[in-house]
Amino acid sequence: CLQTQRSRFKADLGRFDAEFPLTWQIGFATTGKPVFDQAAIDDWPEVPEGTRYGDLLEEDAGALLPGEDWEVYHPPEDGHEYTVGVDTASWTATRDYACIGIWDRTMERQAAEYYARVTPDVLAVQACRAGRWYQCRGVDALLVIEIENHGGATLAKVMELGFKSVYCRKMGKAVQPGANWLDIWGWSTNRETRPLMVTAVEESIRNRVHFWYSRRLAREC
Repeated sequence: CLQTQRSRFKADLGRFDAEFPLTWQIGFATTGKPVFDQAAIDDWPEVPEGTRYGDLLEEDAGALLPGEDWEVYHPPEDGHEYTVGVDTASWTATRDYACIGIWDRTMERQAAEYYARVTPDVLAVQACRAGRWYQCRGVDALLVIEIENHGGATLAKVMELGFKSVYCRKMGKAVQPGANWLDIWGWSTNRETRPLMVTAVEESIRNRVHFWYSRRLAREC
C-alpha cells in the first residue's frame, strides 16, 4: 500500500524512482551512482562577499566589461601562486561552453572562473590576460590547456600571442622538425589521466579540503 511504500523509502524520491520509474528515462537516470558526494555538494561554500562579475577581461589587469561570464572570487594577492586551467568548447552546432578556472595554489581555493560560449581564439585571449593578471613575483600564472577537441587551436593562439608560461607534460623534450607539438604541450585527458583527475576532485569535494565557489561547477557535479 502507499503507506508501506512511504515507510520503506522514507520520502527518498530518488530511491523510489530507481525501483518504480514512471518512464525508462527516469529509470536510466536514477540507477547510476553519482561520482561526487551529494551531501558535500549540498554543503557547497558560499560565494565570497565582494565577488566581481563581468563579460570579458580587458587589457588593463582586472578590468572587466559588464556581464556575467567571469566570476572573480578573489583578485590576485602578492606572493600567491596561481594556475589557470583552460577547457575549450567542442565548438559544434550545439555550441558547448568553454571554461577557464583560476586556482590559488597558496590558499588552495578557487580564485576565479570564466564560463562562456566562445571560439578558441577568444578563449585564448582571455586565458592570456588572466595569466598575466594573476602573475606571481613578475612571473605569469601557468596556463594548463586541455588539448582535446579544439584545445589545440586555443593552444596555438596562446603561443601566437607570445604567452610563455604554458604547461608542458613532457619536460625537457624538444619539438623535432615535423613532429606534432601537441604531443608535448598542454594537458591531455585520456584513459590514464581522466580517472586520476576525477578521483582527485572527488576527494577534494568529499573531504571539503579545498574551497570551490562556482555554482556552475556544483550544478555539473
